[in-house]
Amino acid sequence: MRPIKSKTEFYALSRQGLLGNWLRQFDWQELVFRRQAGTLSSLIGVRHVGNSFSTGTRSFLATPTEAIQYGWEHGAPDPPLLFDEAAPTEHIVLHAEIAATERGLYVRHSCLPVHQRELWEIDRRGEQSVVTHTWGLKASHLLRSYLDDPSWECLNEILSGQRGEDNSWGGNLNFAYPVVEISCFDISVGELNWNTLFWEVRTDY
Repeated sequence: MRPIKSKTEFYALSRQGLLGNWLRQFDWQELVFRRQAGTLSSLIGVRHVGNSFSTGTRSFLATPTEAIQYGWEHGAPDPPLLFDEAAPTEHIVLHAEIAATERGLYVRHSCLPVHQRELWEIDRRGEQSVVTHTWGLKASHLLRSYLDDPSWECLNEILSGQRGEDNSWGGNLNFAYPVVEISCFDISVGELNWNTLFWEVRTDY
């Protein structure tokens, strides 16, 4: 079984359509082109695509002008950044972090419409009971009640890869013990027009 070793590798696989639904994304050159053509939305997601977010880098929303300025400050015309359309946060109905464990399916989740990293930090500090931890059949029922059919199928195939089974979304990827982060919406979103975005699939980083 193979690991996913970095955010860069995750984004490369994601943009090939191998890891579920993703936001419409573009690199620096396309960002500049879209701005000149006037085809950008009022807010742009800016994401670092290095090894991790633990080195002081961050992801955030910015206006097109701010995103371009940030790119110039971080190595343009070839910055280690990925740009995407902003997710419709007002339509979020569930954030979840999911793993298949020795105790069965595990889901850490919340319906609070804030950035996931903020949620998990709140959970780590134990400051508010806005994050719930669910296991087993209850976790499966919870996810099934939110995810549409293609999102549910894709999630299960990613998780089943750790058992050596083929993944029809990307062949024999067989990720070792993946952790999957998703958000569900009450509208269709992303490149595949599903109701779920797959923010991250990670193993080693």
